[in-house]
Amino acid sequence: MGKIDIEQSVGKLDFGYPFNSRIQRACRDTGIASARDLCLRSKRMLGEIEDLGNKSLRKIEVVLRQYELRPGMTGDELDAYAESYRKETEAAALPPVLEDRDAALWEQRRYETARELFARGGLAAHEAVERADRLIRALRGVPEPQPRPEDYKRDF
Repeated sequence: MGKIDIEQSVGKLDFGYPFNSRIQRACRDTGIASARDLCLRSKRMLGEIEDLGNKSLRKIEVVLRQYELRPGMTGDELDAYAESYRKETEAAALPPVLEDRDAALWEQRRYETARELFARGGLAAHEAVERADRLIRALRGVPEPQPRPEDYKRDF
């Protein structure tokens, strides 16, 4: 999987049936509110919590491992993890604005060229679009697409 926001509630972690309610209730009763709080507890400390047996502890470790976490992490480790998660989510949230804007400008130029070829050049609409495509590809430095074998099929 990926990383998670360690400040999120333990209630958002899915430990699966039949562990989910038992683990979440034990965490709530002992003041473990977030994934960060859970990771700050060592295996030994978690083992001392009433209602958490060996199977529940193993399940906690498995779920945390999915997110590159583990019981017994230090505050510094968790801070580094949180910073890494923040950077990943910021990078994913930033749209490729320049690429989109550039592509939109080229598309606008293609449209305007095709319109001019159709209106003033006397070409049929599909011919105007094909010529505009070739012109824009040439201006952008994009090679012509190679014909595919199915383009050569003929009906006799």
